[in-house]
Amino acid sequence: MRIVSWNMRKNKNAWDYFFNSLNPDIALLQETSPLNDNHQFNVITKNVKKNLNNSILFKKNEPQELPIEDSQKMGLISSRYQTEDEDLFLLSVYGNLSFVGTLDFVLLETIEHFSKAIFCMFLASILNVAWGTSK
Repeated sequence: MRIVSWNMRKNKNAWDYFFNSLNPDIALLQETSPLNDNHQFNVITKNVKKNLNNSILFKKNEPQELPIEDSQKMGLISSRYQTEDEDLFLLSVYGNLSFVGTLDFVLLETIEHFSKAIFCMFLASILNVAWGTSK
């Protein structure tokens, strides 16, 4: 299984590279421009700013979006993805480095909260966390 984490930096041309070269099974993407409908992925997207998204894309199966508190507006997306062998739990975070100091604490606290909830609710053993930042 190929999992990619990538901050696309608002580059609309990055979609061509993504689909034609990377071709992942799962992608945790930050700062994505809007995606057209000509793709074969199931998508969970959260708008971070005008025309800027945090997204998780899945080539196979329909993912289950998990609720997560996002009071700091970091564009958090969490998902459970079931394979034949196991469940994968994913957390995609978008953070703005202009909040350095505060962001680090909030981000770590968020990851800790998410991890504990996933481990307790689902008896999870695998957790993949990806984040993109802008400066």
